[in-house]
Amino acid sequence: MNKQYILDHVDELSAEQLANFVKQGFVTLDELRTTGLLDSSKRIAISRLLDADKQEKQRAQVERDKADDESWEIV
Repeated sequence: MNKQYILDHVDELSAEQLANFVKQGFVTLDELRTTGLLDSSKRIAISRLLDADKQEKQRAQVERDKADDESWEIV
């Protein structure tokens, strides 16, 4: 799927699909907003999905850092 297709069909794509396109770097949330096709409920859903993904990535990084720190402990 290309950027122009996504921007032309914002109203036909789900919040999950659009959030995935943002995460993959095809489009930005600002670009979706400027189409005039993004209603507020879908925008909020996309924002929540992106925030949840960001929090999950941060949690996973903390776990990796913790495991790395534990591997350096003196026995």
